[in-house]
Amino acid sequence: MYIFRTEKHVNPRFKEHDLLCDRLVEICHDWEKELDHYISKTENLFGRPELPWQMNERVIVSSLVSSIAKNNNECILAEELPITKSTKSDLGRCDLWAHIPFEDDHPFNFYLEAKKFIKEKRPNDLRKILLEPRGIHRMFHDYVKSIGKLSQISTQQEGRKHQHYVIGMICIPICGRPPKKDIQDCLDDVFTKRITLKNIEDDKTFPQKRLMARFPTVGFYYEPTMHEQQSSMLVTFTVLGSSRSRSNVLSD
Repeated sequence: MYIFRTEKHVNPRFKEHDLLCDRLVEICHDWEKELDHYISKTENLFGRPELPWQMNERVIVSSLVSSIAKNNNECILAEELPITKSTKSDLGRCDLWAHIPFEDDHPFNFYLEAKKFIKEKRPNDLRKILLEPRGIHRMFHDYVKSIGKLSQISTQQEGRKHQHYVIGMICIPICGRPPKKDIQDCLDDVFTKRITLKNIEDDKTFPQKRLMARFPTVGFYYEPTMHEQQSSMLVTFTVLGSSRSRSNVLSD
């Protein structure tokens, strides 16, 4: 396993940048234990291990949900949660909503939108994949769909007016096991760039530039312990927005 986190920028998007990264790192450590457990148990059950990242998006999100539930007794979790989009009257869906209490009286509440590549990618293509239209750009476009505009202010849904964050997750299955140094170099490069969001759809609000170093991002690289399994995964979590509920949440 390898965990990457962005250093706090001189002009961060969120004043609590380091705290957000700390929370996401804890989630990644718990997820590693759950993935180890899942893979080991499925090998015992089926004679060969199942790798969640080789299946669909719902499976990988479910394994994340299971890991949070097992390690946080007081948490509340909901998958495929119906939410009202800010620009529509009909309901949309959020891949995961989580309320995770912490002893420091700062619960971590977030809405997570997950994007997963179906086919395994070559390690040498990871930079290109993250920066192509279906990588970081798609993550931002989906965020805009949820809140109605490219802003770090999350729309508080009626009846759910609570302090929360909006997180974009990208999952990339990898064919093989790249050196962890290569993963580190890739994430260091991609999440410090100033990128121009590509016009994936006919949306006049794009392209716009975003400096990724300002966004709290944690990368999670996981490979099974079984030597015969030449498959691994890379997941990135990026905090894109927040509610207005706490006055010190947003930077100037």
